[in-house]
Amino acid sequence: MIDPAVTTTIKLQPVVILFSCVSICSKLAAKQLPADATSFSEFTIQCMTNWNLILLLCLMVFLLGIYAFIWQMVIKRSKIAIVYANKSSYLFWTQLAAVLIFGEHLSVCNVIGIAIIFAGVILGNSEVAK
Repeated sequence: MIDPAVTTTIKLQPVVILFSCVSICSKLAAKQLPADATSFSEFTIQCMTNWNLILLLCLMVFLLGIYAFIWQMVIKRSKIAIVYANKSSYLFWTQLAAVLIFGEHLSVCNVIGIAIIFAGVILGNSEVAK
């Protein structure tokens, strides 16, 4: 039989992944920012006329809206300590995206930190579930 803490963690991951998608969009949007603007007004104009940037920002707001709606339903039906402990697992999904999408590299410290976070989540869930 699977530990209820593990089951809870697995069930909450789609919502956490949705939250991580906002960070991914944020990094993609940051790449769209103009680097050659010489003044704030020029920077603003270049941002407002960059459709890729505008679409990414709209996608971020849309994803945050969906996340907020789902998150409210989750915290209404679950133990708050378990839910918020699991939210920290977004670091894993964000790091995974950094490697797969952006070609970044993980250090040993990153891997150890992620393992510690998941161990804490599982430990916290099992303590609260009792």
